[in-house]
Amino acid sequence: MIRLVLAERVTSDDLDDLAVQAGFLLLNLVPAAEAYPAQAIYRTRDRRALVHVIDDARAASLIVVVQGPGEAEVAAAVREGVLVATEEVVSA
Repeated sequence: MIRLVLAERVTSDDLDDLAVQAGFLLLNLVPAAEAYPAQAIYRTRDRRALVHVIDDARAASLIVVVQGPGEAEVAAAVREGVLVATEEVVSA
């Protein structure tokens, strides 16, 4: 799993544009609740990896989490499309 924290200047609109350009398929929109932040959940066009776009209002940050086969390529597409502040590989 790869976690990318996006730069402050990246907007939700930027991520929408990235999703269209990358061909991500929208699976679900999860509204924010007391226990968790808002999320848009996508699957890659080849249906191999999941992409979670997390809008964490409490931390004032947008986070992209990529999980599954081909996650390195998907993370590279995110880095090419928007400015990433930090990145980490998280082992499951």
